[in-house]
Amino acid sequence: MDLQVGVKILLKNEEGKYLVVRRSNEEYPEIGAEWDIVGGRINAGFSLLENLKREVLEETGLQIKYEPKLITAQDIMKKEKHIVRLTYLG
Repeated sequence: MDLQVGVKILLKNEEGKYLVVRRSNEEYPEIGAEWDIVGGRINAGFSLLENLKREVLEETGLQIKYEPKLITAQDIMKKEKHIVRLTYLG
């Protein structure tokens, strides 16, 4: 069984609005063009925060300037893989 670890973040602006992104059908055929919060899989050898900052920059062009708060950890069990998802609030 494959293990994947991912980080996601609920990004909130000064007006209290949350940012969502639309996933690409080509890049994510397994989930399709769905709305989602920012994030993705971690790269081994980098901290969770470094991975989160990279994902935010790659997907939005924005930079995280402070350490976000971890709000949930989930186990997602699929047939061939076990996904651990850590979600932050920032």
